[in-house]
Amino acid sequence: MAIRPTLTPCIICEITITYLWDQTHNLKDLVEIPNLDSAIDIDLCAGYGSIHDGDMYTAVICDTCMTTLITKKLVTYKGNYIIG
Repeated sequence: MAIRPTLTPCIICEITITYLWDQTHNLKDLVEIPNLDSAIDIDLCAGYGSIHDGDMYTAVICDTCMTTLITKKLVTYKGNYIIG
């Protein structure tokens, strides 16, 4: 998997998001562990019925836009992978 760029836009408001450290650190960590400044890294998988069936994507949503999505109940909370 390729390393993501140092800067990337939020998929909703398109504000520029930066990574908390550069690619000089462990490259494996940069791919597997998101390190975004005030944003989240998301993975999207399309299921049967979509024209994108079977496709997988990655994207970034800033914390402000994510909070709006949560407040409007447009996303569903599923749990916390750190706490369990």
